[in-house]
Amino acid sequence: INPTSIAMICITHIPTNCHIVNPVEEIGNMIHDFNTREQHKGVLPSIFYLVDACQSVGQLVINVQDMKCHALAATGRKYLRGPRGTGFLYVQKDIANALQPSHIDHAAAPVMRVMSQPPNQGVCAGLEEVNEYGLLHSYQPGAARFEFWEANIAARLGLGAAIDVSLEIGMHQIENLCSTHGQLLRKRLAAIDRVNVHHYNDLDQKMCGIVTFWCDDIEASSIKEKLQNKDRGDGCCFHLSIVPATSTPLDSSRTGLGMKQLLRASLSYFNTEDEIDLFCEALQSILHSAA
Repeated sequence: INPTSIAMICITHIPTNCHIVNPVEEIGNMIHDFNTREQHKGVLPSIFYLVDACQSVGQLVINVQDMKCHALAATGRKYLRGPRGTGFLYVQKDIANALQPSHIDHAAAPVMRVMSQPPNQGVCAGLEEVNEYGLLHSYQPGAARFEFWEANIAARLGLGAAIDVSLEIGMHQIENLCSTHGQLLRKRLAAIDRVNVHHYNDLDQKMCGIVTFWCDDIEASSIKEKLQNKDRGDGCCFHLSIVPATSTPLDSSRTGLGMKQLLRASLSYFNTEDEIDLFCEALQSILHSAA
């Protein structure tokens, strides 16, 4: 691909369906080097670099300076363990001031001056332009231009509390625990007959706390239902979900899974090795009963 034909690169830091951690720092360095050589006129870079960190924020150490990304988006409900419906967007301030959001309201682009007379056929001038009626809008500076007036204040406070907890524990410790627990579960699952760990041959890459797998001849929904209904004692705290093939169609087609659904276990810093043992024992029991 000719890089001069690229306007934007968006990288998913951690895919929703596996443990792979994409090399966002190395990619950022390549983009930065190209942008520096290109010396694009204006504020916006030749190639805009956006990182999707929805699965990585809260379980990995995130540093936008090391990534050299121009923007980063994340959700609050996953590894930050904040309320659903929360999230945040980072944009370099000078670049944010040059971007025009696709959707705005009076919070993102307030009216700075009222009309001198009522309009007869509507106002057609663009934002930050004085039209024939004297109406003037102006974008908020920085990333505030991407915000909306209506918001759930309680959920925002909850997100702030979740971030405080992560910072108090320490992101380096959280990353180490998530990676260690994920690696241990992958090895335990790989040793169980009829269990297939997704992308297990890629374990030389950086790890995270997401573990995805499938079982021969048993649907993922059936496994999940049985694990939820099975009395596993007190201590197995994994969040288990189903990842449909349509969530990651390119990966599903490349790996030959077709429409097969995956089971995803999301391990966090508070999980323990005993819980990993309980989980594997419960899964083995289900597989034995189904044999």
